[in-house]
Amino acid sequence: MGRLVLINSVLDSQLVYIMSSLQLLPGFVKKVDSKRRSFLWSGKDSCSGAKCLVGWVRGRVCLATLTGDLSGDHWMTLHALLPLYRSITTCLIKDGRSTTFWFDAWHGEDDLSTKFPSLFSHAKKTEVSVREVLETGLAAHLVPRLTPQAVEERDALQLVLDDVMLSEAPDMRYCPIVGVGGNLHIGSLYRVMRNGEGVLSVEAVFV
Repeated sequence: MGRLVLINSVLDSQLVYIMSSLQLLPGFVKKVDSKRRSFLWSGKDSCSGAKCLVGWVRGRVCLATLTGDLSGDHWMTLHALLPLYRSITTCLIKDGRSTTFWFDAWHGEDDLSTKFPSLFSHAKKTEVSVREVLETGLAAHLVPRLTPQAVEERDALQLVLDDVMLSEAPDMRYCPIVGVGGNLHIGSLYRVMRNGEGVLSVEAVFV
């Protein structure tokens, strides 16, 4: 919001001032628009289209669950890839906003739905971020009455949560098929998505 205010109050007003006495060339206007987009989405002098897209998506959906105000075939395909993405990545919790509490592997190699199956079966809402659970408390996300096994798992999980400290830095995600610089090895992912008989899945065709 602060960047948007600066753009509206400073950069746009400067353009109005200049145009009151000069006729601007189309190329100049495009250059200014490029600077404004870069500042809005990244706070820097330049920004790739991908970063602009990510910034736009962040404002419309929850990155932890990919739920929100977006639609279309490409988006639905990306959403269908989410379970695979979770299965090949692990997370380091920072702000807890982009990591799902139950389905991402953020405490060890297995996700919490696998580690605590009885407790997971008592969850009110499965698609919830780590930050949401930590801010409101584990009990708020469980049904009132738990089975004895679920109570044991709840107590064990609470010990884990007591050691988690949130920060304002974004969560970090690691993947064994990501190379230096964060580049995804698409060939490796493509092979993972093939079944044993060599028939491609719909998602594999998209990749």
